[in-house]
Amino acid sequence: MKKRNIVFVVLLTIFVTISVLSIRHQVKLTKEAAEMKTYLENRHNLEFVLVEPLYNWKFGSYGGSYYPKGHPDKRFYAEKMKNGYVASSFVEEWWVKQAETELTPLVKEKLGEDVVISISPVHGVDEELNITHPIPSYKEVKSSLSVFITFKETWKNDQKRKQQMIDIVQMNQQRNIEETTFSFENKDKSQYNISIYTDKPIKTMKEFDEQAQVFYFDKEGFLSEAKIDGTIIGTVKEG
Repeated sequence: MKKRNIVFVVLLTIFVTISVLSIRHQVKLTKEAAEMKTYLENRHNLEFVLVEPLYNWKFGSYGGSYYPKGHPDKRFYAEKMKNGYVASSFVEEWWVKQAETELTPLVKEKLGEDVVISISPVHGVDEELNITHPIPSYKEVKSSLSVFITFKETWKNDQKRKQQMIDIVQMNQQRNIEETTFSFENKDKSQYNISIYTDKPIKTMKEFDEQAQVFYFDKEGFLSEAKIDGTIIGTVKEG
């Protein structure tokens, strides 16, 4: 009987300890998320809505997901690191939505309705550039956005298609977008990715071919470098 009592006391102690720690964590989580909301509102002179508090177990940082009031489609994450640095994706997500709205119809007009366009940001750019609201257009600053365009077709090094791609690269470069990737997906799930990383204007097919970085992914997910004509070169690497 005594042994059972001891076990019961031990289990009860563990349960109470875990409960107390959980409550403390929840209180801190709520407090830190609210403080982050205040920081964002002071920084951008906007009202934000807290969607949910978040804790980053990997970095031990607190924050949450938010959106500017009246713009629930512009949801973003913000967290405060242990060293005090605030990592917020507010400005980047604003740029992504802005670029998607503007570029999607233009890209589809040039390449066809079947292509899929996605835009990715580099988080932390707003802190580095010290950008606050009102947010300048992604076209007016070094926004570091990347455009990824997917075709449901095989890459054939077709001159007409390549000229269309050059037109897209030029269009993006005029908007301060230096990275454009075209992905051609084959029926067997293999694909060619053709990327242009430069702020130097691409005017000719020769310049496009010289600047293009081409990678081939086989259907198993392994990759290797390739030439613009589709020829596989180099050693196949794990994808």
